[in-house]
Amino acid sequence: MKSRLPMTIVTRAALGCIACLNDVAAFADAPPRSESGQTLIVPPEHLDLGEVYHISPGQDAQWVCTSDGLLQKTVATCRRIVGYVVVPWDREDDDPPIVAGACRIPVASLLTGSSGDDATLHGPQLLNAAEHPEIAFVITAVREVRFVSEAGEPKTYALTIAGQLTLMGKQVEMELAVQVTILPFSRRTMMGRHPGDLLTLRCDFERSLADLGLSKPRQANDRIADSLKFDVFLLANTIPPDKSLDPSIRQRDNMRYHQFLTLVRDLNRPADGYAFGRGFARDAWGDAQVLDRLANATLSEDGIRTRDFRFVEKLAQRANELTEYKDASMLVTLAKLHVERGDLRGAIKWQAKAVERLEGVPPPVAERIRATLQEYQSQEKADAESEVASP
Repeated sequence: MKSRLPMTIVTRAALGCIACLNDVAAFADAPPRSESGQTLIVPPEHLDLGEVYHISPGQDAQWVCTSDGLLQKTVATCRRIVGYVVVPWDREDDDPPIVAGACRIPVASLLTGSSGDDATLHGPQLLNAAEHPEIAFVITAVREVRFVSEAGEPKTYALTIAGQLTLMGKQVEMELAVQVTILPFSRRTMMGRHPGDLLTLRCDFERSLADLGLSKPRQANDRIADSLKFDVFLLANTIPPDKSLDPSIRQRDNMRYHQFLTLVRDLNRPADGYAFGRGFARDAWGDAQVLDRLANATLSEDGIRTRDFRFVEKLAQRANELTEYKDASMLVTLAKLHVERGDLRGAIKWQAKAVERLEGVPPPVAERIRATLQEYQSQEKADAESEVASP
């Protein structure tokens, strides 16, 4: 039976959020972040509309903003968008592919690759990340839906989304031409990206600074354009990004792990993040897997700008003590720590111990551990030869 579901405007979610994220979720009509920080709390009225597809932060979420100023061209990218869209049940080809949705864009993760430009972008005269840590967008209506895919292709739609952008505490009404493609679960999608049903959303648009309620910092007048171009790609999934598919990882621990990363990586709040991480570590002091995962993420996770090596060392040492220095992967974490500290000799020591403990390790993983040891040893030899050759 054909079902046409009415559009609803997202109302302020009455559900609470974790205390350390309350200040982030306290504005706009976009729902607050969940406990993990990697999803939004979907309001009950949206749960009734259809299947929820959660935006996957990381390489699958790209918000690109380009300023082509008189004296400088700047491209800023955020890959840490969180949010969702709702796909109605019992949908036919001429029905809207989405009927509701919202997202949050952490300003601290909108990065240019230049620390100076990032400071201007995040500073009080432009986006003021300290007082307005997130940009929010809420879908308020969907119009002008056209089914555009050919026979045998994934179902793709062109449509217009009306929505409300909250930026610097101000609300801006917007209409965006978007393309939505729905990709049901298959071996192709699972191997290429994620398990679960997938959806992609693409759009590009241009808006003046005045339309967005922004003004140029005086010292950057000729380096920032009067209008900004945006290019957006979002991939959403019916399996939330904070849901662990590894049965060895408890969901409660997984939520806290992602909450830690949300603070230290996405929102760039290291003081809050490491305080939370220390509390998490104390609660998990007898669980080597949890401690090693937290330490390894702090060392390796892309986007963390403040890495606390003392925090990592305490966790990694404890994880290895609990496993009696017999777990190859946990020994590798200690080796990584020494590399990050510039201690190649220490890294070789621990990586060599990991090579000694490869029994039962899957062959591809074991080969990588051996290869990494060889890389460290080659680098140590090259450094020594360079010192000898130096005048």
